[in-house]
Amino acid sequence: MKATTNVTLARIFSIALLAGALSINGALATTTIFNLVDGNSTADINVGSTAGMFNWTVDGQDQLVQQWFAYRVGSTGDEIPINYLPLISAVQTGGNQLSSLYGTTAFTIRLDYVLNGQGSGMASINESITINNLGQSPLDMHFFQYSDFDILGSGGNDVGALGKSGGLFNYATQGDGSLLSPFFTETVLTPGANHGEIAFSPSILLRLGNGVPDTLSDFAGPLGPGDITWAFQWDLTIAPGSSELISKVKYLTVPEPSSFALVSLGLFALLARRRRA
Repeated sequence: MKATTNVTLARIFSIALLAGALSINGALATTTIFNLVDGNSTADINVGSTAGMFNWTVDGQDQLVQQWFAYRVGSTGDEIPINYLPLISAVQTGGNQLSSLYGTTAFTIRLDYVLNGQGSGMASINESITINNLGQSPLDMHFFQYSDFDILGSGGNDVGALGKSGGLFNYATQGDGSLLSPFFTETVLTPGANHGEIAFSPSILLRLGNGVPDTLSDFAGPLGPGDITWAFQWDLTIAPGSSELISKVKYLTVPEPSSFALVSLGLFALLARRRRA
């Protein structure tokens, strides 16, 4: 596990964005952490920090380092973590649901999470992002999701890939040593992302905080084994007074020790056959 990851994330973003952030009242002071619980799963989300969702545990095993969002309006300037926007509200209901709202007089971004513990080593999170244009002109919004999962608590053996449908990115999968039995999958229900990228850490993160506008490379993998990360990018033009909904569902699976042992034995046998060949 990368123990210093969240500190590094905050430092990378803050160096590039400090001047702009200081002009936003209260944005840097918000550090509210919410704990979602449902059945066999918990998730921790820091709505006021670049840490974002920094823990997702199923049956006692945490698989997540960080998953969070950034945006850019227009074709110039840097990508900005959404927590640098003023936090208007953050409300947790029912123990397993969270809704947080960020915004200015020009637009708002609302995040909605619903955690579902499904038992037998499985859990899911339904997630929606609603971007509302409050201005009088079309909103040229570029919205990014960055993801860093460490399968089985370590990123050294992770493999992953992104998938497309109709020319848009709508799928991500990640496993430990193999994609034959993935531990994590995410499906974009609507709309598909215009760009995506999978890369070894910290390549994507560094570019999303480098002071200039960036477009993801569209490299979909597969990639690994190693400490992989990945991201999606939506390029949206939102009419005045209108909104855009991004809807996703993610699944996390933690196999029983006996099942994982069988998978590991199969991988070792495959490697041994390749060496003999």
